[in-house]
Amino acid sequence: MVSLWKSSVGTVALALALSPSLVACSAHVELQASPHYICAGQPVQLSWTVTGVGTMTSRPPLASLAGGQLASQGQMTVAPTESTEIELHATRWLGKPASSVQTIHVIPEQAKAEPLTVSLADSSAGCAEGRVWATVHAQRFATSVKVSVVATHVGDSRTYDVQHDGAHVTLAPGTTSADFAGQPVVGDWVLSSPLLPGEACGTPTLPRNLVVDVYAQCSPEGQP
Repeated sequence: MVSLWKSSVGTVALALALSPSLVACSAHVELQASPHYICAGQPVQLSWTVTGVGTMTSRPPLASLAGGQLASQGQMTVAPTESTEIELHATRWLGKPASSVQTIHVIPEQAKAEPLTVSLADSSAGCAEGRVWATVHAQRFATSVKVSVVATHVGDSRTYDVQHDGAHVTLAPGTTSADFAGQPVVGDWVLSSPLLPGEACGTPTLPRNLVVDVYAQCSPEGQP
């Protein structure tokens, strides 16, 4: 940076070079939570790294998040009793702030549909001999969150063959099945569907996603 001013003897130029250590750098954060789907009061592991001055907050507030500056990296356990957003925010002098948000979903006592969706652009997807298929990797659920029933997604006109944890069922449009009841939601769900009229492999006529709804339910004691 060059500063100019006039004196009685003329114009004087002064060049001021900033030290590299004073160059502004943006804050950086990484926040991870596991699992994302739990029964009320079950533990969730949080881990983070932060460059800058980091703080963590939650909506609604969690008593275990007492506030204050975080270490540059660390981990802790929280146990939400309702669905909660956890935000890691960091600032750095002269730099841009950064934030990361993780949402913890608490499964209600009354069964609620959780769509399991997989894109046909996924590496597990395929199409041949009049069928299309793909695998949903449902890894964000606690092992204690179990299946109540599985249903086709509202408005979906496809028939699905569904495989999970050694069980298999065929779902016609608008139907449900209890064949997976009691099994953990977590794990791989293989979805396969016959092509509909007008659809063809390798063409834009294929659907973008395959999806089924899994209803999970937790008991009042915290176990499904």
